[in-house]
Amino acid sequence: MQNRALELSELAEDLADSRMRLDMLEVPDDDRTAAVRSAFSWSYRALRPAEDRLFRMLGILPTGSFSDRAAAALAGQSLVDTRAQLDELVNRHLVGHLDDGRFRLNDLLRVYAAEQSVIADPLVDRLRAWQRLLDWYIRTARSAGRTLNPGKPRPVEPQLVKRSPGPQPLTSRSAALTWFQTEYASLDYAAKRAFEVEEYKRAWQLAIGLGDYLFVEQRWQAAIAYYDLGIKAAVRLGDREPEIRLRVEAAIVHLFTGGTAQAVAVFAIARAWAMASGARSVHALATYGLALASLVATAPRQEA
Repeated sequence: MQNRALELSELAEDLADSRMRLDMLEVPDDDRTAAVRSAFSWSYRALRPAEDRLFRMLGILPTGSFSDRAAAALAGQSLVDTRAQLDELVNRHLVGHLDDGRFRLNDLLRVYAAEQSVIADPLVDRLRAWQRLLDWYIRTARSAGRTLNPGKPRPVEPQLVKRSPGPQPLTSRSAALTWFQTEYASLDYAAKRAFEVEEYKRAWQLAIGLGDYLFVEQRWQAAIAYYDLGIKAAVRLGDREPEIRLRVEAAIVHLFTGGTAQAVAVFAIARAWAMASGARSVHALATYGLALASLVATAPRQEA
């Protein structure tokens, strides 16, 4: 883990800032802040231990809109248990249930949940919850990226112990696009925040996932921005393979924005490095990029 002390202090600052947002409701000679906290407290203190823990963990979410699977990842528990607990939180009006099956925690309740987590949960537990959520975003973004662009070579991921919950089931291109669109604000925050607190491996993995989506949406500048973030993260780690892979990913985007010569040079360098180092997935991706460059170069130009 990179600079654990920094991660813990940064997370503590975030949660302290959240508490200040609730305190800002207070005005002289006005007890509305106490009234808000008291109203929340009645519902919160009536919860059973597993439910109140889940509620506190929800204060860590990047945004107020979330799925049951994201909540299960955050809490580190089964989807069945999480759904039962969310139903109880809905019944007590601490969480809203949206028409699309997702859930909503309004801003003040999210701040209150974070505040209660600071009081009740060790900082290391909150950090681990955040990391579990990041890992779930990464796994689902990876699955969605394969659905959106099935022809692009990718590294073979090691077989890990089966986790609950697994990635969001995304059986179609439209489902994958919808997931990215729905979770974009959370993914954006997660990638940038992971980099800031030196979670560099998670940062570059999220950058690749976001790049897959933005490429399909032809949001070229945004895709390049995430690839640049991922490259910086890989450089900070001193991990050459993801750095080269991300440079190739960025070069593929440049193919479609007029940078064909620059992209081809990157592909050639990456292939030579991959052959020397034995990085098969990078070699395959660079070869894929060269094939795309050939198609782009021979494609008929559209009349203005």
